[in-house]
Amino acid sequence: MALVDTVVKCRSGVVQIGFGNEARERVGGGSAFLCNDYLVTNHHVFLGHSKSSLVQLRRDDMPIGTHVEFRSPDFAAKLVTGSQEQSYDYAVLDIPELIDRASHQFSLESPVDRRIGEQIALLGFPLEHSNLTCHAGIVSSFYTSGIASIIQLDASVNSGNSGGPLIDPETGTVLGLITRKATGLSQLFGHLRGAIQQNLAVAQAAGGGIAIGGIDVVQAFIASQHQMLLTMDEIERQANVGIGYAISAEHLLAESCLSS
Repeated sequence: MALVDTVVKCRSGVVQIGFGNEARERVGGGSAFLCNDYLVTNHHVFLGHSKSSLVQLRRDDMPIGTHVEFRSPDFAAKLVTGSQEQSYDYAVLDIPELIDRASHQFSLESPVDRRIGEQIALLGFPLEHSNLTCHAGIVSSFYTSGIASIIQLDASVNSGNSGGPLIDPETGTVLGLITRKATGLSQLFGHLRGAIQQNLAVAQAAGGGIAIGGIDVVQAFIASQHQMLLTMDEIERQANVGIGYAISAEHLLAESCLSS
């Protein structure tokens, strides 16, 4: 089957996850997919509920603007099983409100017999887009990180793709769970972010009240540090070197709810 036909067959089983605050402003999100009537995503994506008030889920076959909505505690209670980011980084949720019998249910396949250079594709909702995207590429490497089997991809993985399915472009079976991208930024970038966050913590603990020329110096410093963090987020978001990573589906197959 051609990739275009595979996408047509599978796209209704891909889900967008959005996290919002009380003002319904978006504060994060990711992707997910349906398998055996369960919702599968990254554990680190699932944890977005802890920093938000509302969670909105939308299958790709649902009109833009419609969704299934939960308060954060109610969404957290939907977790059936999972593995933390430091392990296999997946979460399996039971959300019958999201299931439509006409929607696609993905099947899983271990990639142990796959080879470097084979074609792959990934589906998801990157960069806060409401429209489904498909990116194609190849398997560039297989390796182990900690206890997890990792598939390295030569493909465009962006912020928001996390939790989406890595598929065989001919059959649509899920070979892995997209987990992150490579940015090309060195460790110094992370150290700088940490230093700014420490500066913010110290300044916020000190409060305000130091005025020069009518300007509260501490509050001005806090505002400037927040702006620097926003700028760094944008730099990291745009720093795409065309390398992505996925957790092998063999770890998902170990869960009886997904393999039955």
